[in-house]
Amino acid sequence: EENTDLQDYLDELHAFDYESLSKTQQHDYIILERDLELSIESEKYAEDYTELFSPVDGVTEALITNFTEYFFYTKQDIDDYLTLIEETPDYLEQALEATRSQASRGHFLTDNALDQLKESIDKFTSETEKNPLVVDFATDINAMDELSEQEKQDYIKRNEDLILNHYIPAYQHVSDELEKLRGSRSVSGGLCEFEDGADYYRVFLAQETSSSKTPEELMSLCEKIVLNEIFGLATLGYEDSGEQFKLDDAEETLNYLAGKLDDYPEGANTEFTVSNLDPSITNPNIVAYYLTPCIDARDVNVIRVNESAINDTNDLYMTLSHEGFPGHQYQVTWFLNTDPSPVRSVLSHGGYTEGWAMYTELYQLDHSGMSPEQCAYLKAMTVIGYMAPCVIDIGVNMLGWSVSDVGDELDKMYLNREIAQDLYNEAVDTPGRLLNYGCGLAQFLALRYRAEETLGDDFDPVEFNRVLLTYGDRDFEVVESDLNEWVSRLTNGQTLNTESANLVPYIAIGGMEESRENNMKYGIFAIGGFAIAAALVIWFIIRTKKKNPFTA
Repeated sequence: EENTDLQDYLDELHAFDYESLSKTQQHDYIILERDLELSIESEKYAEDYTELFSPVDGVTEALITNFTEYFFYTKQDIDDYLTLIEETPDYLEQALEATRSQASRGHFLTDNALDQLKESIDKFTSETEKNPLVVDFATDINAMDELSEQEKQDYIKRNEDLILNHYIPAYQHVSDELEKLRGSRSVSGGLCEFEDGADYYRVFLAQETSSSKTPEELMSLCEKIVLNEIFGLATLGYEDSGEQFKLDDAEETLNYLAGKLDDYPEGANTEFTVSNLDPSITNPNIVAYYLTPCIDARDVNVIRVNESAINDTNDLYMTLSHEGFPGHQYQVTWFLNTDPSPVRSVLSHGGYTEGWAMYTELYQLDHSGMSPEQCAYLKAMTVIGYMAPCVIDIGVNMLGWSVSDVGDELDKMYLNREIAQDLYNEAVDTPGRLLNYGCGLAQFLALRYRAEETLGDDFDPVEFNRVLLTYGDRDFEVVESDLNEWVSRLTNGQTLNTESANLVPYIAIGGMEESRENNMKYGIFAIGGFAIAAALVIWFIIRTKKKNPFTA
């Protein structure tokens, strides 16, 4: 039924005369058209491949976030909220029924993923009277002046009863029922081992990366960038100096970042609130998230931080660059302030949004006050930590790589082969978890390098970033077309350098003085001693640095 509806929407879109539309409307047309086409294609596989109970972003995680972030403006909002809480057990039972059906056909979580999910559920359900869904609700209700004291107490009592006697038991039931399905998965490897798994993954990859590039093209791009970063570190001898960003408070750090936006056009909202997540609802895969504001409440910008996942002030600085400025909050509010069509609020292009946040996170290191050498090291580690797993993910889930194949790829990228099993398991347990981040970052870096190569001294980062931001999150093919139009205006008809389309220099220093060939002998020698360090760092970095729980 949904597929039929999507086709009806696409037919209605095609009824518009494209040439009569404004430039902004034409962008919306192209973006919506590809979104609908991919959604129609994806619906063919939804029955088996929609993983409702993913340990990273499944319904149990999403519901908690939605409810803890629920805004109450009127009494009706409270009544609606309590109705949703009351209906959650039935909703979860329906999700279980769909999952049982999938499991009967061999589609289910791996044992590792199931263990992660159960651990998360156990952590949440172990909190009762102090559960965030109890405590946060009471705080919000007590702050509502329009309610009488009796009304406040009645609402708080009803919510506590629902959470303790209905909601938490429903989560425990989910854990018990999913345990009964353990071992139902019919394949031991990547998605391509399922009969139509490779076809599904190809569509999934296009959606996750906001790109029509082939799996092989994305792998090649990420691999080349990783190799350039490793080669650059090896030849220059950069390593972690232990140097740290000077601030250790989230609010102070965000205010600092908001004052370092000289490379970006004005127009974003820099008002925010930031707070730490309650430990009982933190997910080890999520370091922080930014809540996209409602279209009628654009000034409400909320950032949540998983304090237990922040290792040091450098980690805090990079995470808040990603979530705040010039990352998600900057990009989202800049676009909202152009008054886009409301339809854009229901479209999501994760490769662009996550890629933008990663791209700006790296360049924002240059404003951290740390030495260029330390910034170069942190940039390289971030690139390696997010892109190398993307290469592995595509190899395992699209090409059917074994653990040995993963090891061979790690050898090729001068990374420690000993982490092959871990990276293989990650790709099988949670397919595509880093594609938004790594492949999105790779495409932004490639576009910037090509623009710099083409324009030379005429390259202006503010205007380049303005082109990236204008028309909001969208597919990279549309971004590239917009950049070509910009470059053409500046160069009397020239477009982005196609010869450099798949070449990206060592971003930490913007290029190499000597050729890679001349330095490779020394580079390989240095890389040999660097491999173990890279292997250790990779697992500290590949965590999901942000997650918008309201984005599909």
